Amino acid sequence: MQFGTEIREGLLALPFEVKGAFEGPGHVILVKKDDGTEEDLISKLLASPVDVPGFLPLSRDEANGRGL
Repeated sequence: MQFGTEIREGLLALPFEVKGAFEGPGHVILVKKDDGTEEDLISKLLASPVDVPGFLPLSRDEANGRGL
């Protein structure tokens, strides 16, 4: 299950619908949310594409696995 939450003084706030679904030991992975001050990588690449010598994009058929 994945959800957003706030962390205050080292404590996680669980959404209401999650509180009753989990009891006992668990495993938590924390990912810090971007504060929005930096553009994400996709936006950066769209704004300033990287020129790679010899690169040829896939054709529509190649990209969709339709053969050559």
